[in-house]
Amino acid sequence: MKIISICFTTTANNVFTEGFFNVCKGIEDYTSFNQTVVSSTITKEEIQLYNFKKINLFNYSKSNMLTISFIKKVIVQINKEKPDCIFFYGENPIHAIISMIVHDNIKIFSHIADPKPHSGGNIVYKLLYFISKIILIKRSKKILLASKTVRIDFIHFFKFWVNKSYLIHHSGILMLANLYSLKDDVERTRRSKNKKKYTFIFFGRIVKYKGLDRLINGFNEVSRNKDVTLMICGRGNIPKVNNTKIIIKNEFLPYTELLKYISESEAVVLPYLNASGTHTIQISNSLGVPVLATKVGCFKDYISDGINGSFISQPTKESISDALLSFISKRKKFNEKKIIKYNELHFSRSLATQEFVLEMNCM
Repeated sequence: MKIISICFTTTANNVFTEGFFNVCKGIEDYTSFNQTVVSSTITKEEIQLYNFKKINLFNYSKSNMLTISFIKKVIVQINKEKPDCIFFYGENPIHAIISMIVHDNIKIFSHIADPKPHSGGNIVYKLLYFISKIILIKRSKKILLASKTVRIDFIHFFKFWVNKSYLIHHSGILMLANLYSLKDDVERTRRSKNKKKYTFIFFGRIVKYKGLDRLINGFNEVSRNKDVTLMICGRGNIPKVNNTKIIIKNEFLPYTELLKYISESEAVVLPYLNASGTHTIQISNSLGVPVLATKVGCFKDYISDGINGSFISQPTKESISDALLSFISKRKKFNEKKIIKYNELHFSRSLATQEFVLEMNCM
């Protein structure tokens, strides 16, 4: 099968682009598909880490993303390649436009990262991406979601605009796997055997729906009577903090530094208000660190309670405090080696690729 895998982006070196390249790497390593990986020139340095057999990079930017000249260049290349299948990663409007133009004989598969819009954000942006999702749903043989729970959310959310039976039949799972680009850094971090300096850590881009303000409030309650610390790593607007037990790195950290902080922590805490797919579980578990998270999005499917993490019942100050206290009292039951083994078994690229290929072959 000849496949073109496409993900256009205006930024590089982020979990989203790495997620795309990770899937593409799985396709090349575990299938006989003839694949061309298509992305933006801004990813040139990042994409070289994966040693793909065939790459095609386009000068994609905010100034030309929806221009006729850019779209024409992409379509000309697709027609030249004559693929059996196109795989779009993400609900970028340019992906939706291309899907409407390519020949009907080409099978289209699309990964939708965020079926439901996160709380907060620009209304115009949300509307544009909502339209893109509808187009991709209509044009794709399969819409692939990060987990069973995300797929259920997807069907429930779009059933008012698209026939429910159509959504059920045309949706499947593309589980997010361990990031190929981090394997060497993870191995080096494991070998360093860093001592635990922090009780809890929150990491990632700081936006409202991730519930950091509630985590800070919940941690403040716990820290009054417990000898605990909280490390916050990420760029964004951090709520006001008046607690010396909270350490803040309000900046984008290179993975080598971020992995070090995670490995120096006893648990990762992610009290998201809503979510879809994320690699935070895989990154944390690859270092043997358990994750405390709310039962939203893929967290519900990626966490096995008591094995590689545990759940926060609600994203409230009280529930977060209870979850932190519960972990403190039971922390010894989490075994680093068992978590790493669980991670290798459940989040391998081969497993994720198998599910993806099965969806494709079923069509």
